[in-house]
Amino acid sequence: AREFSGLAARYGLVRRRIEDLNQLAAADVRPIFNPQMNYSDFFIPGLILVVLQQVMIVSLAFTVADERQNGRGEELYRLCGGRLGALIAGKAAPYVLLNFAVINLFIFALLPGFNLALQTGALQTMAFALAFVVCVTAFGLVVSSFFRSTVAAFLALMFVSMPAFLISGFSWPSYTLPWWIRAISLPIPSTHSMIWFRMAIGAPLPPGALAGPALKLAGLAAVYFAAAWLILRRLYRRAGH
Repeated sequence: AREFSGLAARYGLVRRRIEDLNQLAAADVRPIFNPQMNYSDFFIPGLILVVLQQVMIVSLAFTVADERQNGRGEELYRLCGGRLGALIAGKAAPYVLLNFAVINLFIFALLPGFNLALQTGALQTMAFALAFVVCVTAFGLVVSSFFRSTVAAFLALMFVSMPAFLISGFSWPSYTLPWWIRAISLPIPSTHSMIWFRMAIGAPLPPGALAGPALKLAGLAAVYFAAAWLILRRLYRRAGH
């Protein structure tokens, strides 16, 4: 700008005219995502998902650990006729239905209370939320199989939410984290969902923008359900079934 002003003055342009010419190149920055630049708009959507994930995992671990601790696992096995798929479906369905209703309550009732309105289409956001809930449920079934008592489950899972939040790439880009921390974060469902959920709240995403992340969560859920089936088969075979 200084060189331009000197050159223009050399050709006889007055100062006011030079300033008008300089203004032609002024930048007009208008943020599309989070236009109010409000930190709560940036923070609350991810916080909702990580809290919901924590509640789901702990409640599933408590339920499964209580059944193993009190010997009710064999009763469930007999009620399902020895079909592990039916046992897993019966265990997962209430958590999926209940928490899908809860996350929709958050989106359409709680967030407007914080002046956060859904910017992306409701149907694709709900489909993405359903994929997240199913994936967390499957992940919780796998995690819960490692605990034999409710006390052990409580002590191990009580403080999972904060590390899961910090290593997810939500607060700062994941590429700035060491590779081994990124590797730890990959199996956690919130790693693949919190950023996209925040974008759906903070900016109008085009149709189908959430399809890729939803399919990734669905793929993780399929892997976790298969792992839960294999773990349960091993546990019941060890018990003589």
